[in-house]
Amino acid sequence: MAVVIEILARNGKVLEHHVVDKDVVSIGRGYHNDVRLTDPYICEQHLRIEDTSGVLHFEDNSSVNGTLKNGRVTLRGELGWSDKLIIGRTHLRIFHSREKPVSPTLRFHPLEAKLAWFNQMPLAIGLTLVVAALAILREYLDSIEKFSLADALPSVFMLMLLACLWPLLFGLLSKLNKKEARLTPLFSIFWIAVLLMVVIQFGLKVINFNLGPGSWQPWFETLLETLVLFSLLWLSMFISLQQSRTRRNSISAGLVLSGLGIMLLSQYGGDRSDYSKLEYSPLLLPPVLQLSSPVNTDTFMQDAATIFEQANAQREQRER
Repeated sequence: MAVVIEILARNGKVLEHHVVDKDVVSIGRGYHNDVRLTDPYICEQHLRIEDTSGVLHFEDNSSVNGTLKNGRVTLRGELGWSDKLIIGRTHLRIFHSREKPVSPTLRFHPLEAKLAWFNQMPLAIGLTLVVAALAILREYLDSIEKFSLADALPSVFMLMLLACLWPLLFGLLSKLNKKEARLTPLFSIFWIAVLLMVVIQFGLKVINFNLGPGSWQPWFETLLETLVLFSLLWLSMFISLQQSRTRRNSISAGLVLSGLGIMLLSQYGGDRSDYSKLEYSPLLLPPVLQLSSPVNTDTFMQDAATIFEQANAQREQRER
């Protein structure tokens, strides 16, 4: 029966995997060993593993730094699946190949095939250029003084660079978990989420332009943006990390709701009478976006007078 030697990280994650089909296995820094380790704190022939009637035994070969079994200095003894050895600064788990059954094979998520469409470099580059163009357009629309492209490009470049941290972060998490860093679909999905945010904000501006401001609009905008952010986080975790659906849903919902709570506290928890914190947009929408027919001046003045009368009546009623 083959002997399996796993080299572990401090958190127990498998870094290397060796299989030796021998009854006696030598482990050390020397080139003659069955499993050679480069840890400078390991001796040339540090450890000896022997299979005796189906039971694994280990023996320390009078090494300089000794051998720890489950955290205790042990020179020889039996090995089971749950035992961990430390030689030098290297953590090992040694067991028979049939002692540890593998977990059941996971089926591909139906979404996996659909996400293959996002794994196209031209798509990711095209979306990047579209977002950059929209950022420049926003700089132009928000400018009060004469617009200069040369002055706008540095700020747009920094904004795009900061935005790239999201897909790069999940790519790094994939690498840390020894998975493929699928940056192309991560960038594509991130830019699509940014474009959806732009569409939501512009769509609500058009609604506000036609129907007038309402108390429901900020909450509706927050709901839509929360759904987009949840989807972005969920898909980013789906692409970069191998997790169960329940765990992915829990983490995504927890992070999004936490961020939403912080945003609502900062927006509605302070002194709302401080008008210095109000944001003003100089963007004027063209009349072509007005879906309803315009109101003539006489009707507008009559409606305004009615509104003022109602406001005065309510004020007088409160003062009584």
